[in-house]
Formats: sequence, structure tokens, C-alpha cells
Amino acid sequence: MDVISFDRYVLMGMKTFSKTSHFHCMDVVLYDRGDEYLLLLQKELLHYIVNGDDSSFLCLFSPLVRRVHKSSPLQEISYELELFQRNLNEPRIRKAHLSNVENNVLLALLACKTNYEISSLFSFNSKISSNYKNIVLHKLKLNSLSELLLIYNTWRKYRTLFGIEYFSMQYNNAK
Repeated sequence: MDVISFDRYVLMGMKTFSKTSHFHCMDVVLYDRGDEYLLLLQKELLHYIVNGDDSSFLCLFSPLVRRVHKSSPLQEISYELELFQRNLNEPRIRKAHLSNVENNVLLALLACKTNYEISSLFSFNSKISSNYKNIVLHKLKLNSLSELLLIYNTWRKYRTLFGIEYFSMQYNNAK
């Protein structure tokens, strides 16, 4: 089990956890997405997310990815890993479903556009742009735009710091 996190407490806790559990040999990545959640995903999906285009980070919100709160007890993390291990045969590369307009609004939000700028960009009322923003956040199960930007910037930071070559090397060595 690989752990990708900038949080030392998460890294230390998972190191201790992997020594005492049978999950250390699993082909799974525990990914700290930057907010208070850790994601359980396959290395194949991580490879796709890092090597894909800029919208591939939407796979982090896929309903097929298991999500665990950082402050969860180790028993709960162990339970989530067991569930994840049982469902390894399911296809793992699936993005959160957004319509074309919602996807365009998401890209504008990630570019730090305001509701007014989004409404003028797509030629609709600023209230409609606010509604689309709320719909996107709801579909991604996020509470605020700042959470979305934090997750997106963390993903970009991992991608820049480790580089596509690093993830490709890790992925190919795992096979």
C-alpha cells in the first residue's frame, strides 16, 4: 500500500498501520486529497489521473473511490480497505458525471472566475451561474468553492512535485 500525503501525521500513522495489518501488500494507494479526506484508489486509477488531461482529476470524486476521514480510527480505515479489496474487480476509471455546461462552469471556477465573469462568459444571468456553481459543488460532494480549489491545487502540486515520470515509474514497477 502506497501513501501519498504531505501530512506527516498521516504518513506516520499509515506506516504504523501497515506494519500491523495485512494490507501492506495490497495494490492500493491512500491519497491525501488536501482536505480532511483520504481516498483509497488503485494505482491504475492514480496513473490515469496524473497522466490524463486537466479534467482527469474529476476521478478523485468518482463514486467508485472509497473515502475516509483523516481523523477516523484505524478500525474504520481497516474496514474501508476490506471493502475496497472486495470490490477490486469493478472498473475504477470513472469521472463524476457533469453535463457540458457544468463542466464548463467547473473549469471557469478552477480558473478563479467570479459568478459575474462566468455569467458574461456563457451569456446567462449571474443567478444561474451561481446555481450551476452550487450544482457542481453538490455533485462533487463539496461544501464550498475553497474546498474545490484546495483539492485541485493539491492535485496539481502532487502532479508537479512528483511528475508524470515518477507515477509512470511507480505504476510500471508495480506490474
